[in-house]
Amino acid sequence: MPRYVPERALGDLACPYTGGFESFLRRNRDRLVADPRLAAELDSRDDPEHREAVLAQEEKRGSTPP
Repeated sequence: MPRYVPERALGDLACPYTGGFESFLRRNRDRLVADPRLAAELDSRDDPEHREAVLAQEEKRGSTPP
């Protein structure tokens, strides 16, 4: 069983919860941007290349638990 690195959202050692959280933020961005605490989090994760890579990885992973 691999050890996940909680700070990573991409790659073989990426924590599935971190990637899942980023995917959640992207899917719900329009609703969450009004919350000042989450707006800052969304702004810090606004790199389009990173976002697309995380979303593709999470789509490939599917909805099954790690």
